[in-house]
Amino acid sequence: MKTLVADFSAVVRSIEKEILALNPFFEYAGSVSSIEEIKEKVSQKNCEALIVDAALFGEAEVDSIFGELRQLGLKTILFVKNSSKNHFFIGASRIKVMEKPAFTSAGQDMLREYALLFEEMLEDKKDGRETIYDGNLPSSANCFSSKKRRFDAVFIGVSTGGPATIQKLLAGLNPDFPVPILITQHIDSVFDKSLIDWLNSNISLPVQLACSGVVPEKGKVYFAPADFHLVVKSDGGNGFFMELNRDAPVNFVRPSVDKLFFSAAKVLKKRALAVLLTGMGNDGAKGCVEIKQAGGYTITEAENSCVIYGMPKAAFDAGGSVEVVELENMADRLLELVS
Repeated sequence: MKTLVADFSAVVRSIEKEILALNPFFEYAGSVSSIEEIKEKVSQKNCEALIVDAALFGEAEVDSIFGELRQLGLKTILFVKNSSKNHFFIGASRIKVMEKPAFTSAGQDMLREYALLFEEMLEDKKDGRETIYDGNLPSSANCFSSKKRRFDAVFIGVSTGGPATIQKLLAGLNPDFPVPILITQHIDSVFDKSLIDWLNSNISLPVQLACSGVVPEKGKVYFAPADFHLVVKSDGGNGFFMELNRDAPVNFVRPSVDKLFFSAAKVLKKRALAVLLTGMGNDGAKGCVEIKQAGGYTITEAENSCVIYGMPKAAFDAGGSVEVVELENMADRLLELVS
């Protein structure tokens, strides 16, 4: 696909050219630094797609930007600032919106990921109906499709309202779930074993308290015991095992969701899939950011299904949420991602 890149920065244009060269799907159609130059290229009919920074449109409103892009008639990826991630973007399905990546800090592997992502966005086969882009905007380089990667585990953090929320989520999964699930739930010591027993009597997935040194198995659920942080450690290769510790509380709690997510980002990187559910406070927010920055995928529960929209909101506000999903759709979404 003949693709034109447009950005104020010559450095960014050069990096985008390199990204296109990494995927034979693309044919580089040149680079420009203004709307006028884009229109000139389009008039010459030598490009089919456009990757453009919204900053080129100045202070124009989003609907005005989409209006101009529609007139160009190109399949388009529009980069927006991080501060815009909570706005509503309304545009044709040929126009995809994405938080502008930090191109200058991306390594070669990450550039290859961008090349795959851009292909998928531009090749989208959806019909021409209007699409609303809201808080689920793809964010940075960490929202790559599950079709282009694999996940080795699901990491879940939850607090207030957790038991019923976890039961509803896990009830939608079967023992043939292809990866293990590790959960940190803020809970008092007198209730952790009771929670495990209750879940085992209400869902089909086997549930147990995590133990140090154990390699988690697919289709099984492991909970951090009360008063112990649950983390994962590398086995020196591509595998990992669980470890419990009594390090100092993080965010005033032990176990801490952030401790689990930090370790997932460090060990599994882009093979980590994290979910942050209902809960008070901000535990897990920084961990979501780290998993995203490591190339992993993060989901935060939607406000309307949360008992307390605290932890998911903190992660979203910090830019740590790749996708927002309602609880009733969470199990199906996880199955889509790991299958």
